[in-house]
Amino acid sequence: MDERCRRIDELLTDAMTRELSPEERAILDDHCAACPSCAGQYRALTAVRETLRRHRPEDDALSEDMRAALHRRLVEESARPERAVGALPFGPRWKLAGAMFALIMLTLCLFSFLATIPDGADEGTVVSRSVVNAGEPLTIRLTYTADRSLADVRVTVQLDDGVFFHTDDETLRRLKEYVWKGDLKEGRNEIPFVVEVARTGTHRIRTAAAYDGMLHRHEVELQAGPGTVAVIYRSFPERPL
Repeated sequence: MDERCRRIDELLTDAMTRELSPEERAILDDHCAACPSCAGQYRALTAVRETLRRHRPEDDALSEDMRAALHRRLVEESARPERAVGALPFGPRWKLAGAMFALIMLTLCLFSFLATIPDGADEGTVVSRSVVNAGEPLTIRLTYTADRSLADVRVTVQLDDGVFFHTDDETLRRLKEYVWKGDLKEGRNEIPFVVEVARTGTHRIRTAAAYDGMLHRHEVELQAGPGTVAVIYRSFPERPL
């Protein structure tokens, strides 16, 4: 890198953090017109800057749970012993570009992560609440309403680790997902199944049924204490298949 490129290197770094004066802009443009290497670096840094400018701060709004998780991670990282890291052979502009690129990637990863959270992660609508004795089999009754008779309806039932199907068949007892297949009649339908709660804590049963071109979802939350289990039924808005 000759002296002229070193000067442009400083201007490229400045261009990422402030507006250049007309004289500085003229120097940068004239040099990049004659130097393909610096021109390529200038285009790359400009693309990073424009991406950051288009980004809206409101897109980064985090839930309180996400903020708490990030805070815990930062505390854990700060408690780790520092590791010696060798110097990298990059100039200031690439260090700055690398930091900005890392920020962009972190933002994109956050958006991707949020996009993977299922719709059922919201609170849903509480349909009913009840309390039963712990240690006893619990009958779950799923309710579906059909406008007409339907054949070959599939209902998928997923259990958390702390919940088991109540049965003497060990193969069925080990299942964490079961698909019920059957017919629905016109009007109200009930699909019952029996489970056991193996330990205290909060456990969930998630269900999904597909019929009439819509996906119908429910969730049963089981809050198991030493002597009782609180049972909370939730329903989620239907959505097209």
